[in-house]
Amino acid sequence: MYERIRDFMRKAKIYTGYKEFYQDLFKDIDKAAKSIYLEFAIVDEDQLGHQLKKKLIQKSLKGIDVRFVYDGFTTRLSKEFINELEISGVKTFKFKSIHYKKLSFRANHRKLVLIDNRVSYIGGMNIGRRFLEWKDKHIRLEKILANEIREIFFQTLMIIQGNLYLNAYQLTKQLRWQRHQQGQYKVIAGVPSIAHQFIRDEYVRMINNAKQYIYLTHAYFLPTNEVRYALRKAVKRGVDVRVIVPKQGNLRFLHYGSQYLFARVLRAGIKIFQYPRMMHSKTMVCDDLELTIGSANFTNRSFALSYELNIFARDQEIAAQLRNIFLEDLHKCKQVTKEEWVRRSLRRRVLEFWYARFRSLY
Repeated sequence: MYERIRDFMRKAKIYTGYKEFYQDLFKDIDKAAKSIYLEFAIVDEDQLGHQLKKKLIQKSLKGIDVRFVYDGFTTRLSKEFINELEISGVKTFKFKSIHYKKLSFRANHRKLVLIDNRVSYIGGMNIGRRFLEWKDKHIRLEKILANEIREIFFQTLMIIQGNLYLNAYQLTKQLRWQRHQQGQYKVIAGVPSIAHQFIRDEYVRMINNAKQYIYLTHAYFLPTNEVRYALRKAVKRGVDVRVIVPKQGNLRFLHYGSQYLFARVLRAGIKIFQYPRMMHSKTMVCDDLELTIGSANFTNRSFALSYELNIFARDQEIAAQLRNIFLEDLHKCKQVTKEEWVRRSLRRRVLEFWYARFRSLY
């Protein structure tokens, strides 16, 4: 029994760098025998993008079922790029994020690969050379949640083909297993819904269960009222709550909007640390037991307005790895103190105040 459990645990792997992620992803694509399903928020038409295209074309010409979903707002691929894929038999799907009649922006922010209904990749990593210098996290699963992930992927295809973007929650309700998964690993698909924020609710459950520590690493840290309340309660219980954010984010409005909340977060006893370069991870680990890795940012948009995908797990071995990664990153960070924060410049305060006016949108 013990050996069987250890064998199961070895089938999960965490990535912290893009180079190793790309190497393993391309190797798994080369080994594909039946199907390759991809869903990415960003695919750049650069050397890496063309390398991916070439591999998908080669597999499709060998009769492999290859389906490729990309977000129509954040990904800009030329007609030539798409035509090359489609001529070879690759089925491409452009996800419509902007809906002008409804004045709505509902991005597909997921980063998903499923190969042969066996190997899957889920996390925060996109496809492009510009990301090679970023710090990020992704997880590779083998023979874990494959059927559930496949169902989520084909749900996305149903939304695109049926033009059901504004009714996605009605489809999600059909995934009755989503909110009642009992196994060691769970996969949660987030869709636009103010009333039913599945990923946020799972975050809150984890935070409420934490007894020793909560380590968060997020590119954009704008916790909603419900999440901030849960973190504040955790601190009062004696839980060590630490958050790593990038010192300078890649999106100006999110960066300053996030920093507007720093004073409140610090007053609550939550410790904030700034990483010296771009940190794009979306992870949390609690008590060497529970963890999550996925595409969802710690923002209202990710929880309520976007299409996201996160893995939640109770796995002591993987949780310990994620804790160790967090502590290694922590050595490179500078802690933000209350005393230092009150001395920031007037210009910075004005920028934070201005961008925070729109934080409910992102």
